[in-house]
Formats: sequence, structure tokens, C-alpha cells
Amino acid sequence: MPRLPRFEVTLRDVARITGGTVARDREGLITGVASMAGAGASDLTFAADDAHLAALATSRAAAVIAERDQVPAGMGLVLHPHPYLALVRFVDAVGGVWRPAGQGVSDLAKVAPDARIGEDASIGPFAAVGVGVHVGARARVGAGVIVGDGCVLAEDVVLHPRVVLYPDCQVGARTVIHAGAVIGADGFGYLRDGDRMVKIPRIGRVVIEEDVEIGPNTCVDRATFDETVIRRGSKIDNLVQVGHNCQVGPDAVLCAQVGLSGRVTVGRGATMAGQSGVADGGTVGEGATVAGGSGIFSRVGPGEVVGGYPAIPHREFVRGAAALRRLPELRREVADALRRLRQVERALGWSGR
Repeated sequence: MPRLPRFEVTLRDVARITGGTVARDREGLITGVASMAGAGASDLTFAADDAHLAALATSRAAAVIAERDQVPAGMGLVLHPHPYLALVRFVDAVGGVWRPAGQGVSDLAKVAPDARIGEDASIGPFAAVGVGVHVGARARVGAGVIVGDGCVLAEDVVLHPRVVLYPDCQVGARTVIHAGAVIGADGFGYLRDGDRMVKIPRIGRVVIEEDVEIGPNTCVDRATFDETVIRRGSKIDNLVQVGHNCQVGPDAVLCAQVGLSGRVTVGRGATMAGQSGVADGGTVGEGATVAGGSGIFSRVGPGEVVGGYPAIPHREFVRGAAALRRLPELRREVADALRRLRQVERALGWSGR
């Protein structure tokens, strides 16, 4: 399992790397990063909220990154307005964002004679690299990966084991695609011709821009004629389906088991929580948030927060969900009110119903 490389830094180094301020220095070096519960006498941890700050009382951590000075005496402190983000920056800086080591081209890989392999790129065992492929500098193609004819991988791309790129896919710099993902398969589309189904041809391609991350076993389908595009900085979780001709991002987030039908647009910075989905041709606007399990059948406007199936404004969805829990009680109250109303009607001699 990947671990941090060995490092030794002072608390002032931590502040410099994270953009924080040393509020309480300490002697000795920081040599590790850990949770509060697991931290040892030379480890750095973080406290992001009141519960974390309270838990520090029993932590053995040498130092903490926190938003305010409410930490035990004797513990080093770096102040930062966003402690978790600061810790992530620190881990990144000391080499905690793991990438496979370069090992050159394996003797067990199959690489087409005209494929161009960049400087310090590596191709793992049992990988297959097709005709006309370009693999950029320092790219990592893992074991069992299939890179179809005409694909282009930019510099520092990482394809983890068993990724499949169908022909003519393009992957931008520093993008990471995790094990089992399939990029560029045909979209799901058929037309009826009498009593038989005729497949719609998919002659477009998939373009994935730079700094994208795609989780294990996610599928991104190629376009019918043009391009399915995952734009810069977007992050896609495990088991996500992106249909043909979709446009995602930049900086969008698709959580686990999200499903996008064909021709869906997900705007800049939008977030779709787990198991939500968008029907064919739907739109999720810039900065919008779709709650888990929601269904979008047409359009979510920029900045909107929606939930439910079909999705409605999230506040309405929450109120409706709360009312739903009271339905048995409300039913009894209505039945009781009707019973008393009929008693009054009979006493007044009204015919009623």
C-alpha cells in the first residue's frame, strides 16, 4: 500500500508549505502525518471543527493544523483558515500523491512499431499499445491496459491496471484513470426498423482534458459524430456512466453511480451526488448541486440545489420528505376530523354526504 516517503521538517516548514502561521512552535522534527487517534510523538494532524479540537485532548500528536488556538498546551500549532486543505497541501508537497514508478517498456507489453513513447514513460506487462498511439513524457500505462489505435496520452497521464481506451481517445496532461475504467466504447443507442433493432453507429471520440481523475469501473462512451468531453479538473468517482455526446465540467464532480444519458451537459463546478441521474439531453447548470438519488428530466439552473425524483428545489424536497413521515398521523387526524364533522352535520339536520 502506498505510504509517505520519509521526510523531516520543522513546524515552520509546515507553515511555509501550507500558507499557515506558526502560533506555537515546538522543538524536534515532524516526520509523519496521521489521524488524531493514530498520531505519534512526531506526527502532524489537523482539527477542522469543534469535535476535532475536543479530541485533541487525548491525542499524542506533536503538532496540529487548526483554525484557532484551542489546542492542548505543549502541542505545536499552525493556524490556517482551512485546516484539512492545508494538510492535503502538505501531504502533496512531501510526496503523498502516489503515482507508479517508471519502469520503461516491459518485455511482456505489445507496442505497435509506429507508436511514439515519450521520455521516461512506462508501459507495464501485458499492456497493448495500438497503431499510431502517442504516449507522452512520464506517462504511466499499467499492467493489462489496452490503448487503442490513434489514442493520444499527454505528459504525466496515469492509466492504472486494466484500463481500456478504445481507438481515437485523447487524454490530457496529469489525468489519472483508475483500474477497470472503459473510455470510448459505443454509446447505447438503437432504432427500430420494423420488428428489429438497428444499431446507431458511433463514429465520434472521447476527449478528456487535463487534471481529470476517473474512478475504477467508470465508463465514458464515445460520441455519435463529434466528441464526448470531460473538461479540465473534473473528478469522477467509481461506477459512473457518462453517455455519448456528454459535456462535463470543467471542475465538475460526479459521485459514485451517477448516470448521464446521451447529450447531457454538466456545467462548470456542478456536483452530482451518488446515484443521481440525468435523462437524455438534460442540463445541470454551472455550480448546481444535485442530491443523491435524484432524477433530472430536463434542466437544473445555475447554482440551484435540487433533490428528489423527479428533482425539485432541495428545500421543498426536504419539507416533503418530512411531511411524508407524518402521513400516517395526518391520515388519522383527517379521519377524526371527518368523523366529528359528520356528527355535527347530523346534529344540525344537514343531509351531508
